[in-house]
Amino acid sequence: MLFRAAQVCMFCGNHLGNTCYIARAMIAEVCCGLEYRMGSGPGHRRRWLRTERRKMTAVVYVFHPDLAGSVVNRALAGAVAELDDVLVRNMYAQYPNYAIDVEAEHELIEGADAVVLQFPLYWYSTPSLMKKWLDDILTEGWAYGEGGTRLRGKKVMLALSAEVDEKYYCTGGGLEGAVGFEISQLLSPLEATMRFVGMEWLTPFRTFGTMHISKERVAERAREYADAVRELAG
Repeated sequence: MLFRAAQVCMFCGNHLGNTCYIARAMIAEVCCGLEYRMGSGPGHRRRWLRTERRKMTAVVYVFHPDLAGSVVNRALAGAVAELDDVLVRNMYAQYPNYAIDVEAEHELIEGADAVVLQFPLYWYSTPSLMKKWLDDILTEGWAYGEGGTRLRGKKVMLALSAEVDEKYYCTGGGLEGAVGFEISQLLSPLEATMRFVGMEWLTPFRTFGTMHISKERVAERAREYADAVRELAG
């Protein structure tokens, strides 16, 4: 029996070759230090293994529907991609059809000490895939409820970007264009969720004014982001 290797890396979303491997001997490092092998379940379900060469302390989940076309989020993701012990995942490339592999996601998170959720703020909330990912993976018996302690004690940091300047995220005060809420208020549902499953909530990394941000400012924020994630992974 032959098995066709996955065409997209499960973590970074890069397209892979279509090399076929013979079952039982089929182990091939394809991307991000991962090895793909034939599973033993019905229909030879594809399974994956993380190699020791790709030791991982923190996972950065990037939820941007057009990361290649992004200025800020692409720069941020690129700045942390080469950090030691940090794995960066392009989630829209990984799940273009929104079919979340919950078992694989659980196994990945369990192997990390810290999680970073990177995303642009959409209508004062998260991109739709990020919401679905959270809904799918935060299962009873794993994230909460009886026996649901797998996330307890892990660190979590948001890395969000917003088009307008920070001054507009206020309760008003006569400022034209004010959102009417502080940014911390808008993030409170995420904070409540993370605290509920026992994660350690860290101060979010926030980048404002992306509509008119300069190249110099983007580079500066990318360096600061790399420093923040490096400290988190350390």
